[in-house]
Amino acid sequence: MMTDKKDLRKNLNICLLLTLLLCVLAVAPLFAPQADWRLVAALFAGQVVFVLPLLYYAKAVLRRGRQLLFGGVPAMEGLAFAACAAGLIGSIAVGISALQGGVALNSLLFAPLALMLLLIFAAAYFKTQSGLADAEADGVLAPDGTAAVLLPAVFALALAAALSWWFRGWGAAAAWQVLGSVLLAAGAGVFMLGGSLPLYYASRRAEKCCFTFTDKLAAENCRRITMAVFDEGFAKTDEQEITDVTGVAISEAQLLALAASVMGAAGDPLAELFKEKASGMELPVCSGVVKMRGGVTAQCSRKNIRLGQLAFVLSVATVPVQYIKMGDELSAQGKTVLYVTGGRSLLGIIAVGQRVNTGIAPALAELRALGVRTVMFAVGNKQAAEYTGSKAGFAQTVAELTEAHQQELTDAFCRAGEFVAVLKRGEGSQVTAALYNQAAAECGSIVLNDGNIANLAQAVKLSANLQKIGAQNIKIALWLGTLWAVMAACGWQLLFKTVLSGAVLTGMLVVSALAVWLNSKRV
Repeated sequence: MMTDKKDLRKNLNICLLLTLLLCVLAVAPLFAPQADWRLVAALFAGQVVFVLPLLYYAKAVLRRGRQLLFGGVPAMEGLAFAACAAGLIGSIAVGISALQGGVALNSLLFAPLALMLLLIFAAAYFKTQSGLADAEADGVLAPDGTAAVLLPAVFALALAAALSWWFRGWGAAAAWQVLGSVLLAAGAGVFMLGGSLPLYYASRRAEKCCFTFTDKLAAENCRRITMAVFDEGFAKTDEQEITDVTGVAISEAQLLALAASVMGAAGDPLAELFKEKASGMELPVCSGVVKMRGGVTAQCSRKNIRLGQLAFVLSVATVPVQYIKMGDELSAQGKTVLYVTGGRSLLGIIAVGQRVNTGIAPALAELRALGVRTVMFAVGNKQAAEYTGSKAGFAQTVAELTEAHQQELTDAFCRAGEFVAVLKRGEGSQVTAALYNQAAAECGSIVLNDGNIANLAQAVKLSANLQKIGAQNIKIALWLGTLWAVMAACGWQLLFKTVLSGAVLTGMLVVSALAVWLNSKRV
């Protein structure tokens, strides 16, 4: 089937015009039931002329349908080919019979046949517009589970109905017409449209939310994600912050003000960070500031102040053991620990660390609410990574992993039954989530175009809704197709003592297509 968007759009417009013309010609005999044979011949010839270009444009579809049907692969294209063949033969037989004064001309099946082909073109067009192509190539013969059940039942019903009409003496033309009507009424085009429209509307919804499914496989599998794996880059930023302030001999506010004054007087790179934290506080005046290895000394409020590493302050002051342990714990979390002393007494401890990206916490919480476990992989030491991961909002952190170990652990998670999304930063702000199934095989990916992690949860919801709407479309097409097929086989004859009109069958297919379209818009 063609995948070029311009060709598909052109063919779709042509098929729409031809289908409308055929529908008009199909309705015309209803207003002139006792028409002259010349008018009958003109109407029949006009429909033949209009249906020939349709068959030409649909040759790729019909060729594939014939290949699938005779290859024993159940697919809706096979049903479409069989319906097209039976509809053509039935229409020609009805046309010849109508010229001889037999079956009425309104029994021609050119209009519903044209509508079926139009729906197939529309299905191909919307699938192409969605950008969610099948993972397999067009030449691969992929079986369809719904078609595997539907085709035998429809063929059996159509054949039984045709033979019934034949043996009851209605003639060959009526039998062929009934055979074609039942196959067309089953709605091969409606089923195909019901599979493409949800993909189209899902891709449009994803585009509005600034993410993209790379293919149909990703759109269908995203709902199955049970674990999302991030690297530590998602939890960290390039900025630093004051993470801990512990006052010992003075209050935390006094400690911050003192540290900000000393850092500012010393011209330390962290001075602005401390001044921002101490904003609004009255800073003491410090003089005699000297930068030394391991820290800074100064005179503040007639006190000898030291600010720096533990070894730097221990040379003049006493630091209780519990505060030494506190500093060691903070250092293990990857923070820079600064001790502040006044004379021989410890005034307090201040820790500076890399700012943790807590902005992703709501997105991670939403993923957990959907049943997705969030895991952060880190290269650094365990304690520092666990602190960062916990503060960012991850449910689990695994540290001290090389890139090779991260891939091995991902594969192990998959083999343990998890469906894993591995998130990596790409170009610019883009984030790509590669999906891995339980066999550790990649099965599509999602691109978060603006890097917003919250969109991964939206993608999971959209995928689940896509699957739900797709299943509903199959049910709608199946129930309506069954109803119309039964009407074509015997219901219409029992009610009106005649074969089903082509115009009526066209109306039935329009109802099915509209029902599928309206349901698909709910994606």
